[in-house]
Order: sequence, then structure tokens, then C-alpha cells
Amino acid sequence: GEEGKYLVGLIGAFKVYESPGVKDGLDQEATPLFLLSLAAGSMPPGQGGGGLVPSIAVALAMHSDSHTALLQRAVPLVGDESWAQYKAAVWVSSSEELRRYCEALGRKLYQRARDPWEAALFFVLARKTSALSQLFKAHDDAKVASFLLRDFASCEHSRLAARKNAFSLMGKHKFGG
Repeated sequence: GEEGKYLVGLIGAFKVYESPGVKDGLDQEATPLFLLSLAAGSMPPGQGGGGLVPSIAVALAMHSDSHTALLQRAVPLVGDESWAQYKAAVWVSSSEELRRYCEALGRKLYQRARDPWEAALFFVLARKTSALSQLFKAHDDAKVASFLLRDFASCEHSRLAARKNAFSLMGKHKFGG
């Protein structure tokens, strides 16, 4: 049943973990998140997979000193689109490291889909709105491109326009591309 499939996924995760160079740099606190993420990522949603990782593994990762190694090793093995299962915003202690990761993830998602909306969230999280603006401009969406170049930090007029735009899109049930 479902438990057997999860155990098969966990055994597969241990095999990957024991491969040369994989566990190098992962400390004791990062290992449970690595293994459980691989096991959950190997199964389809609804069958123990779909990115569900126990909170205790995330809590342990918060105390890890090997966040960089965990991002470098686990994410490529499970797949970039499953970034949410790692809850990286919770366990990565460096804002700059998280921004670099979000930017790289945004670039990969854009390259795969060739749609700036697919990558928008990650470029915004990485504070790379000018790069995102260029992507929209390349896709002949000058309206969104110019909107992203506004100074939302210091210009009240831009913040008001952003709020109005957000409420308008919510009313139209448009939450992305």
C-alpha cells in the first residue's frame, strides 16, 4: 500500500545519499530534510509524495550549518519546481543566499516555460524586478514591463497603483499568468 511505496522511496533516498559526494557537507541536522524530501519527491501527490515533508525535518534544518550544501544537493535531485517542499524561506538563514537561490530558480523556470509569469514570483523574491521587466519587454508586454520599473519603496503613488492593480486582478481572478 501507501506505506510500502513510501518505504521504497525512502530506500531510494538512502541509496542516493550513500552515492559518492552526495552526503559531503551535510550535517546531522540537514540529513533528515534531505532524505525525507527525496523520498516524498519520488512519489506522486496523494501517495505520500507531492512535496510533503514532516515539519520536524524542517525544524532540524533550521539548526543546520550546511544550508548551502542542502540547497546544492537536494534541490537538483528532487526538481526545482518542488522548492516549496523544502520550506527554504524557513530554514535558510541568509537572506542573500535565499535571494540567489530564488533568482537561479526563476531563471530555470523561465528557460523551461519561456513565460515570464512562470518565473515572476522568484524574480520578485530575489529583488530582480528589472530583469523581470526585461523578460516582459521581450514578450511584448510593455505595460507590465514599465510597471515593474516603478519605485515602490519610496513612491506612494506607485504603491497606490500597485494596490489598485492587485485588487483589480483579484476581482478578475487573475493571480498569475
